[in-house]
Amino acid sequence: FDVPSQWPSNIATGPFKFVAGIFPASAGTYTLLPDVLGLGEDWESVRSYMNKALYQASAVPLLLKAKDAIEKENTCTELDKRVNMMGFSEAGYATIAISHAIDMLDDDYMHTYTGVGGAPIQLSSVQMTDSIVRMHAGTFPLPQYLVRLGNGYSSTNSDVANTDKGQDMISEEYLDPVDKNKDVREWVKAGLSYEEMVPYMPKPPSGLFTDLLNPSFLNMILNSNNAGNFDPCNSEFMTDDVDLLCEAIVDQDMNDTLSSFEYPVVICHSPEDEIITYSNVPNTTLNNNLIMIEDLPFIGNIVKPSGNHIESGGQCTFGFILAFVAPPETSDIRSILPVDDPDGTCGGEADGTDPTTTSSPTSPGSDITTAGTLATSSSDVDGGASG
Repeated sequence: FDVPSQWPSNIATGPFKFVAGIFPASAGTYTLLPDVLGLGEDWESVRSYMNKALYQASAVPLLLKAKDAIEKENTCTELDKRVNMMGFSEAGYATIAISHAIDMLDDDYMHTYTGVGGAPIQLSSVQMTDSIVRMHAGTFPLPQYLVRLGNGYSSTNSDVANTDKGQDMISEEYLDPVDKNKDVREWVKAGLSYEEMVPYMPKPPSGLFTDLLNPSFLNMILNSNNAGNFDPCNSEFMTDDVDLLCEAIVDQDMNDTLSSFEYPVVICHSPEDEIITYSNVPNTTLNNNLIMIEDLPFIGNIVKPSGNHIESGGQCTFGFILAFVAPPETSDIRSILPVDDPDGTCGGEADGTDPTTTSSPTSPGSDITTAGTLATSSSDVDGGASG
């Protein structure tokens, strides 16, 4: 899977990731591209999926290191604590996780713009149910998605509740330690692309894509769905043989976390998204901080997400980029805000001139305080890392 540290070969494997990195930097913000290997380190080039600690541990140390390095290397420059966070698909999920981690720092960081696009916000309920039920019926367009998700919840992460408890998401048949062709973990370690995974997967007519799954887990989801309950881990069909697996997945659900944010979050999601169901979008009427992108002044007149996952990914990324050029009079929800009176200890006292206050990250002879962007734009479809 692509990760930013594999520059330059993989950073621009998709236009979304390339633009998401280059444009904020060109707009004058410091731009961080979190890596997503292991838990913040390169561990055999294997990375997990839909585990909030993975994204948090990749991004927050990078932010703190950048802040520390700038302050030590140039006493006239400091990184402003106003941050933009944006991402699509997997990276939309990562945006929520990283934003929450920055909040937990409790260090006066201010979120000027947070954009969540096409994300599996309700991972443990509507997203899991929709994707697996359709995979079982053979109608989900990206069954390889199950490989990445299943690998992440099959004793490959030490910090989730079901690790080494005999309740892996992938079936024992496809966690075969002897036959690498029937071990999902080995497919991921080998870095197989979505296309390269297909020959190893069970599929019609000899089997079903969902044969990859722990049978007890699959039955819980199917039975719950048939009963009209789209939250299987909180249904009567959840049994003791999958309770820890359910606990692990529910712990990674982002619906409650997103709804708890006390700053504006812009949501961009196409009603026609065939990979990440639109049902993931929370009820924005219950939290005035949650705003659909089409309802924003200025930007909402230009961006109205529609089409499939890839098509809407381009639209949402473009919409998030517009936040960097939105005129001040259009909305308070913008990526770049004027710098508020830096204290100016560099520019003038030594030579008798007045210190300069500036909003420019490049003006010489002044304290430089620049806003920041954590760009996490990616797509599940192309297998891209948060970039």
